Amino acid sequence: MAGLTAVVGATMAVGLTPAANAATPAAVGTGTGSVTVSILEPVAVNGTVNTTVTCTTGHVYQASVTSVPIEGDVLSFTVRAPGYHGPGTYPAVVTGQLTEADGTVITLPAGPVPTTVTTGGGSFTVAGQTPGGTAIDGSVAWTCSP
Repeated sequence: MAGLTAVVGATMAVGLTPAANAATPAAVGTGTGSVTVSILEPVAVNGTVNTTVTCTTGHVYQASVTSVPIEGDVLSFTVRAPGYHGPGTYPAVVTGQLTEADGTVITLPAGPVPTTVTTGGGSFTVAGQTPGGTAIDGSVAWTCSP
C-alpha cells in the first residue's frame, strides 16, 4: 500500500481500545463533516464528499465513516488511535473496505498506520498490498462533524 492518501468507497476500521484505556470518550460530534479520498491503485478514486464523520476523543481517538459514495464506489472506515493526548501523529489501527461500482470488494489492511490527528479531523496514507494481495496506494483525510 504505497500511498493511499484518501479512499472513498472503502470501509476502514481501527480498533485498538485496551480495557485500561477504555475511558468514556467525549463525543467530538456528528453531522456534516467531509471525507477526501485520493486512490491511485487498485482503481482511481478521487474526490471530496460532505458526510457524517463521527469522531470521539479520550484515551483513544476514533473517527468513523459509514457508506460514503464517491465516483460510484463506496467507502467505509474506522480509525482508532490509542494513547491519544491531542493533535499529533499516532500509530492507528485502520480498517476499511472499498466497494467498487461493479461489486468488487477491496479490504484495506488493519495494522498500525501512521495517522495524523488534527483539532478537527485527520488523515492517513496507505501504500502496499491488501491482505488479499491487491496493490493499493492512496490517502484518506476527514473533517469531523460538528
